[in-house]
Amino acid sequence: HKPDSESFEALLSEVRKKLSSFRPQDLANSLWALARMGHTLDEELMMRYCEQIKHWLPSFSPQDLTKILWALAAIGHCPEKDFMESFLERVSHKVHTLRAQDLANSLWAMVTMQHKPEAPCFVALMDQVKQKLPSFRGKNLANTVWALAELGFAVEEDLMMALLEQVREELTSFSAESLATILVALANLRYNFEGGLLKALLEQVKRKLPCFQAQALASSLRALAMMGYKQEENLMMAVFARMRQKVPSFNARAVSTSLHALAELGRDLDDDLVKELTEEVKHKLPLFNGQELADTLWAIASMAQKSECVEASLDEVEPKLRRFEEQQFANSGCDFAKTGCHRDEELIVRLLEHLWQKLPSLAAHELASSLWAIATMGYSTESKLMSALVKQVMQQLHVFSVPRMVNSLCALTRAGYGLQEEFMVTFLEQAWPKVPSFSTWALANFLWALARLEYNPEPKFMTALLNEVKQKLPFFNAQNLVTSVWAVAIIGFTPESEWLSAVLDEVEWKLPCFSAMDLAKSLWALARMGYTPRCHWLAIVLDAVQHKVSSFSAKDLADTLWALARMGHKPKAECFEALLVEVRHKLRCFSTQDLANSLWAFAKLEYVLEDDLMMAFVWQIRYKLPSFKARELAMMRVASF
Repeated sequence: HKPDSESFEALLSEVRKKLSSFRPQDLANSLWALARMGHTLDEELMMRYCEQIKHWLPSFSPQDLTKILWALAAIGHCPEKDFMESFLERVSHKVHTLRAQDLANSLWAMVTMQHKPEAPCFVALMDQVKQKLPSFRGKNLANTVWALAELGFAVEEDLMMALLEQVREELTSFSAESLATILVALANLRYNFEGGLLKALLEQVKRKLPCFQAQALASSLRALAMMGYKQEENLMMAVFARMRQKVPSFNARAVSTSLHALAELGRDLDDDLVKELTEEVKHKLPLFNGQELADTLWAIASMAQKSECVEASLDEVEPKLRRFEEQQFANSGCDFAKTGCHRDEELIVRLLEHLWQKLPSLAAHELASSLWAIATMGYSTESKLMSALVKQVMQQLHVFSVPRMVNSLCALTRAGYGLQEEFMVTFLEQAWPKVPSFSTWALANFLWALARLEYNPEPKFMTALLNEVKQKLPFFNAQNLVTSVWAVAIIGFTPESEWLSAVLDEVEWKLPCFSAMDLAKSLWALARMGYTPRCHWLAIVLDAVQHKVSSFSAKDLADTLWALARMGHKPKAECFEALLVEVRHKLRCFSTQDLANSLWAFAKLEYVLEDDLMMAFVWQIRYKLPSFKARELAMMRVASF
């Protein structure tokens, strides 16, 4: 029974008066009851509770200890670190007397309060989980597996497999909520689910879908998105249909989680569901916390990349912008249109307004997601919001993970944000000790961002980055490999010949996976660095060029010709003729730079163009003459045609 607000306040008033006289069991039972009632408790009262609990700590029974731990988590109060360490030390002393439910509640509470226990305490808890495993059922079993997936400790494989086997045996008795919890846990664990556990779990999800409520639906969809699950269309359609029924009952967390999951799935979106969810965002926006705002912005920006960009009326957008201090949006109209998401400019304006209000309290991951979303939406790089975001990023860079650091730098680069020297110095100082933990994706994208920013770091930093690239070369895919080589060329750093030889060997090994653009960029990058590969390597690459030349864009063709001329390497007649055929077909698409590079290349390679092709070049030059840069005109004069 949840009393009305007036009755509850009267009850709390009496608790405040008499709290100092509460005995251990009174403290445990009253706190548990308050948590069950679901009312929000003020910080002062919770601090007083914690003082009393600390005073009576040696006198609590094992069940009272776990009851208190669960209640603190359910209320949403996170005590000081010293309190938690003392409390959990007491729990570990009495852990042998805890039941399965007590163990499950303790693990759930620690994750909910984001408190990672000390190793001895965790080991003691795991020993008891192992001993009492047959007693774990339903919600207790689901919460235990979920907590272990979230805590980040290395759990013994035998214990984890035993827990998952217990899950499989108990699946038919799981409630909808427990099924959702297990699904989230499996997504977090990224386990190799042998024995059909995932298939059996999804069968139960489908069977009990009519019983799924708002949060269980949102969590399940998020888990399926994390796993990249797209196999069974019927299951996904059923989940979407059930979500449409329950959308009005979604809280802020369920709304943001669902939108994030839909964006992450990257499938043909259920337009009606997305529309209903975005309407709920409008209704519940004042209740969104930083994480929910960041997730929603990320989802809208991500879905925009899969939507058609349409024109939005500047007259419709401008009045909404005046609500912001000093008109924080400078880009208005088509920038908002870029977000897609049912062309709902008002929603985006309101989201960013709330983000502005909560900016000082955003955590690192929320900042990274928001920054990526705003950059993707084409938001003005000169706005106060963007400047404030960058300032917050600088202040919290020391707690950014590698992916968040790299994503943030790439987002700012794509947005064309003018990064100050102070930011880059701070960024590189924070990145330096983390370089050994960079993945191949992080290395390639970090180098790409530096290249796009035209920022040349100190030689020792570049050497460290390239050493990591060299060590991890076997794990690079074709695109990341090419991006890295291209970026090094743009930055203007001259790598050691040993590094280049290792890269060329890897390129040769992965050549069948190269796209037309990858081939052109690789050749261009090597030529830009002033490096001429051995003839055998060039012959193999040019064979690949000849086979894929029909897929080359105008820029790919011009870059390839320029690279060969810069290296002083004239390809075999068959390859050269194949390139010329494509030049004829795509000449109208050549930019001024492509025209200049191609003509310069033909001259350097001492190739005389046939009259009709030469005239086609002349017509293109005349047509585009006002757009030529001085450097491009100079290149054509050097060509002496």
